[in-house]
Amino acid sequence: MKFKIICAVIAFAIPISLKPAAATEYDPINTMSAINMAIVSVHRIASSRDRVVLDAEYKNIIDNLSLGNIEDDQELIELYKELMSTIGGKALRQDEAARIKARYTARGKENFVDRLAGARFVSGNPWSFVGVLLSGEAAQYFGAATLFSSRERDGENDELWRLERENLEDLASLQRRLLDSSWTLLRKYGLPDEYRLASGDLDALNKAIFESDPERSLRMFKALEPNFKMYAPFWYYYSAAASRAGDAQSASHCLDEFDRAWRPVLRRDPFKAEAAKLRAGELSRMGAPKASIEEQLKIVLENSTRENWVNNLFAGVMYYSIGETEGAIECVQLNLDFDAEREISGEIINNMRAGNLDVELFYAFIGDMYLNGRGVERNLAKAVEMYIAPADAGNSHAQMMLGGIFETGDGVKNEEKAAIYYAKAAENGIVEAAIRLGDMCRDGRGVDGRRLEDAYMWYYLAQLQDDARGKARIDELEGRGLLTFRSVNAATGRRARERALLIFEGL
Repeated sequence: MKFKIICAVIAFAIPISLKPAAATEYDPINTMSAINMAIVSVHRIASSRDRVVLDAEYKNIIDNLSLGNIEDDQELIELYKELMSTIGGKALRQDEAARIKARYTARGKENFVDRLAGARFVSGNPWSFVGVLLSGEAAQYFGAATLFSSRERDGENDELWRLERENLEDLASLQRRLLDSSWTLLRKYGLPDEYRLASGDLDALNKAIFESDPERSLRMFKALEPNFKMYAPFWYYYSAAASRAGDAQSASHCLDEFDRAWRPVLRRDPFKAEAAKLRAGELSRMGAPKASIEEQLKIVLENSTRENWVNNLFAGVMYYSIGETEGAIECVQLNLDFDAEREISGEIINNMRAGNLDVELFYAFIGDMYLNGRGVERNLAKAVEMYIAPADAGNSHAQMMLGGIFETGDGVKNEEKAAIYYAKAAENGIVEAAIRLGDMCRDGRGVDGRRLEDAYMWYYLAQLQDDARGKARIDELEGRGLLTFRSVNAATGRRARERALLIFEGL
């Protein structure tokens, strides 16, 4: 109770003024849009019972109102005062928010890389391809509201995130007030009933948003169309669901409906930014004029915070794909300047400054991130996924990394595959791969029994590249070391050297 009193005093001590800046005739749909945003936010918080979702809704919706675009309506003023006093005090502290940001960034990278691993670059502009992949990644608001709604806290104390019973009761009361006020405002402005959201439909909307089956999700959204016709975010979620289901025509139609229903009631509207990303991605796939893509990118940036690394990276990649190098680097540089994300952004900027995107190297770079746990959680299986394509395309670094993972990696060990990729890397001039494969052939690991002639060949290939280990191991095979016995005869050694020379001459 003490907490509620303090928050109420703070909220009422700061006067709120909702007043359109322009002298033109006011659009009452702005008011209904603002209250519908609040209704859905409170419902989402109460449904999740989660402070992380509360924090995301408070920062991105409730405390993000564009005051200059909304009528100075006392009913709405009082509602938003109560929203801020009830919800604001439960928002995350700075240290808690920092932990969430770190986890969101890691999850966001993993999601992006998962999509990258499951796709393949096609002919054409690879920068545009990366941008299209990023267009399907949600911004920070959506990341907090969805990725963390599953209550996976990575071992952290669940009490930190759970809303207390008293807070849930406050939210339920607030939800009833919001719904009652929507009736009052609807009558005041003479708007039809389709502009009002009903409590019974909100649970169904959440189910449609979180449904994992794309086809089922799409059917659920279609059934909900009459109930959310004038709620713009509904059409964004609907479009995203249609995209996941592969229905490009419905996705485009939903974006048109989003534009029809959207009103400028938020200072930075995360829904507007995400819709613009989907549009820019579609325009890029269609080969649309540069100006139309730039228009959407401007909308993305205008509705994103500087720290929104996904949107900064998306805008940068898309700008680069249409030849705007300076603007592209400027967008991505924001991630580095504000410590929003460094690993992928740094690699992308290096490629931009070099004037190209080396697709195979980019895949291998992501593999390195997973192998070393740099910027994402260490995951050998995902590292393998990212290395396979560049390795099979002839990238020696990826071949070497795969050899090492398959030779010793927990859960993915496969010495036969290790030998295959070490051979590819050695034939591409990687000395370490030649030494390791020589050892495997000498010991009979990953090959059909001990293969001393092959071991001699790989060691000699390393020796030809001035690696002292190659000569030392050949000395052992030829019995030159103390307490060693000859393992290969002169004829075997000669054949092995001839084979190694053929490989060396081809390097």
